[in-house]
Amino acid sequence: MQRLKILTTIFLVVGIVILLSYPFSIGPSPAADAGKTEVRAYLTRLTLYFGASAFAMLGAAFFAALIVRRTRIEFAEKKLDIFERLIAEQAEVLRKKSDDTE
Repeated sequence: MQRLKILTTIFLVVGIVILLSYPFSIGPSPAADAGKTEVRAYLTRLTLYFGASAFAMLGAAFFAALIVRRTRIEFAEKKLDIFERLIAEQAEVLRKKSDDTE
């Protein structure tokens, strides 16, 4: 569980850093009269930027979903354990009650 929390945090921080680094990593858009190579380079940087940010955010969401799933399973197991203890204690109380009446 600790690993999942660390991975989620790392992916989220990296995603936020990528989002905040937009002006530095992409740079200014090319001028209207720019050549094809300059436009192609800009679009390549933009595509890589979008892909990296989407990957980071989807990774954070995936690991967060795994944390939720694991937590839900742990709570279900605890609930069953508490229910079994309750039934056992109630059975013990009923046994003592029947022994006292005899």
